[in-house]
Amino acid sequence: MVVVIMEDSFLNMIRKGINVKSFFTYDGHNMPIRAISTVETDDAKYKSMGLVDQKLAKFILQMRLGTFKEAIDLSTVPPEMFTNYVRYVLEFDYWIVFHAMKDFRDSSFTIEDVRKMRHIHEIAMKAINMSSADTDFVIQFVRSEDGQELAKVIYELKQPLESAIWKLTPLQHEFLKWSNPNQPIKVAGSMEEFEKVLSSIGGAIGRR
Repeated sequence: MVVVIMEDSFLNMIRKGINVKSFFTYDGHNMPIRAISTVETDDAKYKSMGLVDQKLAKFILQMRLGTFKEAIDLSTVPPEMFTNYVRYVLEFDYWIVFHAMKDFRDSSFTIEDVRKMRHIHEIAMKAINMSSADTDFVIQFVRSEDGQELAKVIYELKQPLESAIWKLTPLQHEFLKWSNPNQPIKVAGSMEEFEKVLSSIGGAIGRR
């Protein structure tokens, strides 16, 4: 029987959230970055959507909602949509890096400073990996040697992760959703309802 074990670094990502810090070697210097919150991730998505026309916006929405029943035939996608989509992805990475670096820079630091940098997409991927994880990591599975799933292990939350909901990382959100076996899994209908769900499994969560 094979048991998948959660690593210490992964537990630290859950405990520390946006306080998880790391370094990216940039021109021989260790440049500090931190994990980003769900709010900051959404901000990056929102600001990068400014480069998206209605046709591409509809395509992205359909893709995220999983409405495409079959594999997309890329030969049917207009070339201008490809160009627009690449610009959207690049802009998203710029804003991710901005949020990951801003706490280590002075007030003069802007998105334009990020645009002048190199290795942006490698830095963005590192920041995203520090902030999120697949559900398989949040829920640990016990499998037989032939790969058959035998059980799942849910880690139970014993103390609040953060004092404010807007500081939570995507990983912490995912962990809160699964960390109480008795908590019904559902999508809250309002922010007030969502805060009640979070407080019931980890303590009071304040507002921004």
